Amino acid sequence: MAGPDSITCADQLCGIFGYTFNLSLKLGRVPQLWKTSCIIPVPKTPHPAKELNSYRPVALTSHLMKTLERLVLVHLHPLVSSFMDPWLQFAYQPGHRGG
Repeated sequence: MAGPDSITCADQLCGIFGYTFNLSLKLGRVPQLWKTSCIIPVPKTPHPAKELNSYRPVALTSHLMKTLERLVLVHLHPLVSSFMDPWLQFAYQPGHRGG
């Protein structure tokens, strides 16, 4: 089944994605396309007015970038979690459902 970015053959692509992720980390660079977002206005209510305040912006980002971020977080979180202030860095605490 294809995801939102139409990647349908994950088993066949995982090798090249792994290579690309490792190369990105080695070079300390991320492809510009992965950093690009598409802002979609989402209505706050079922029948929104025509005012901009009736919508909230949602940024759609690359699945590849989100995957790389998650992989890096899995490795970094155990190293830095003891230094994190739960009141100032709550978004990265277990069980937090913010965005």
